[in-house]
Amino acid sequence: MKNFKYYIGIIFVICIWGISPNISKYLLGYYSTASYNLFSALVAFLGMLVLCINKLGKLNSSYFKAAVPTGFFYSCAVILQKVGLNYTTPAKFSFLENFSILVVPILMYVFVKQKITPLKIISALLCVFGIFILCNVTPSTLLSVNKGDILCAISGLFYGVNIAGTAAFSKNLESSLYLLIQFFIHAVVSLLYFLFIGEAIEASPNLLPAFILVASVLISSVLGWLMRTKCLIHLDATFVAIAMPFSSVITAVISVITGTDKLTTNLIISIPVITFAIILSSLKLRFKEK
Repeated sequence: MKNFKYYIGIIFVICIWGISPNISKYLLGYYSTASYNLFSALVAFLGMLVLCINKLGKLNSSYFKAAVPTGFFYSCAVILQKVGLNYTTPAKFSFLENFSILVVPILMYVFVKQKITPLKIISALLCVFGIFILCNVTPSTLLSVNKGDILCAISGLFYGVNIAGTAAFSKNLESSLYLLIQFFIHAVVSLLYFLFIGEAIEASPNLLPAFILVASVLISSVLGWLMRTKCLIHLDATFVAIAMPFSSVITAVISVITGTDKLTTNLIISIPVITFAIILSSLKLRFKEK
């Protein structure tokens, strides 16, 4: 399979993103939400800038046309997610991000006329069904859903716009430069959000959280997004959107082990449902390759 290395890259990203929500929950104990988001955005941008310093001459209007709008939706998604994490658990935080699969097939059809196959619809619906089980969403509880869950679900929709936009408009762009513009937009939006909130910079004098923040951002955001964007250019966008729940499984396992999540019946049922949706998507790709 010619795209084998990109599947390996996605697996690596899934693993590091599976660990990240628990790290974020830990860091929110030392930083305010707006401060944490701003620091993370600046570290991500500066880290990517160092990697791209010798490539800046290649930047042209094509990068800005593609990365400015996708970067805006990415930034909105990250901010909503970090705010939502204050009111929900890392497992739900991670699973709800995958609401992206609701909008990716539709947007890929709008952007590049990519056909929406029945299997894509079934896979997406199964994944959403699993998320509903996880959050115990029923007709009677629909109006009382945790506000953190709602914010994380909305962020998932924004991530979906980012995924589809990246897949549709960045195929001929260099991944690192594309992400540099995205992270720059994220830093600007994060600064505006911080100023809008109007809070003072809040940070712990303890150096360990600061070290963990910088390390996690460089690995998860800079390296992770660089690899994800590179892989997304060569893989089916809907597959990437549906495959990412594997990171949620890792998050759930870590959360249960560390005690930040409880091993509930809903959690146990939702994991295989979402995993089955991922398998369906993978089978579709194998049949297409064959």
